[in-house]
Amino acid sequence: MNPSCPNCGSSQKPYFSVRDENRRCTDEVFSWFRCSKCGIISLGSPPNDLSLYYGSDYYKMPTVQRLEVLATRENAKMEAILPYATGKRLLEIGPAFGAFARRAYREGFDVTVIERDKRCCEYIRAMGDIQVVHEEDPVAAMKKLPPFDVIVLWHVIEHLRDPFLFLTAASGCLRPGGLLVFATPNPEAWQFKVMGVHWPHLDAPRHLHILSASAITKYCEAQGLKPLRLISNDEDSRSWNRFGWQRLLMNRMRGRIFQLVGFALGAVLAALMSPFELAPMRGSAYTMTFRKHMRLSNEKL
Repeated sequence: MNPSCPNCGSSQKPYFSVRDENRRCTDEVFSWFRCSKCGIISLGSPPNDLSLYYGSDYYKMPTVQRLEVLATRENAKMEAILPYATGKRLLEIGPAFGAFARRAYREGFDVTVIERDKRCCEYIRAMGDIQVVHEEDPVAAMKKLPPFDVIVLWHVIEHLRDPFLFLTAASGCLRPGGLLVFATPNPEAWQFKVMGVHWPHLDAPRHLHILSASAITKYCEAQGLKPLRLISNDEDSRSWNRFGWQRLLMNRMRGRIFQLVGFALGAVLAALMSPFELAPMRGSAYTMTFRKHMRLSNEKL
């Protein structure tokens, strides 16, 4: 029996099957399904324990000095927030070791993070300044937190078992006028059309959904969230374009030397392919900014 679309409930149709090419944690074959009505692509029967497919080396903790350098590079993310934010309480879902959270703190935000990885939580907590919530389920965690002015997810929503349940909860956790901002792989990407089942941004089984911007927009509008910005050719998107070509070649090579060769050649290939990928909504990832509708004047304050 085919799974139901998590967005519209329609029966999804078999799309293609893939292996874990990026990390090679398993030889299992994973099946993707696509909804013909809204275009959502979902992994069929994802593993119960996804932690087995991340591994202890998924996050490599930087030195504090290195973290500060990485934080200075989060310009594209801040560009999706600063022109629109009206308050300073910010929640990040899935911060990893906290480069963006650190940058947001430096920009004057009161930052809280929800993270599933215990080591990352300990690392961020040790730095101080940022409130850390160690929780596997962000929806459950948000129910215990006060409202925020900004909620962000950088390449996290595709890892959630029910991204639409999360979007509903996030809307409820935003103050009127607050922002929801996220980045995620783009099913309209030119790379996806070229690479097909070998597209590194499929990243099964860690990625559970590839979400179309149109379906997300429609759903968010129903939750009282107005789209402000959609972009797939900013600095972050270009870095994910480069990653796609590099990882594609590296996945076909063995040994450290050959992997380094694939990494270098992938950067060259990315530069050659950039004219195709910089076209509107053809980048490997897109970033969206939504604003929660302001409270009506006759509503209770």
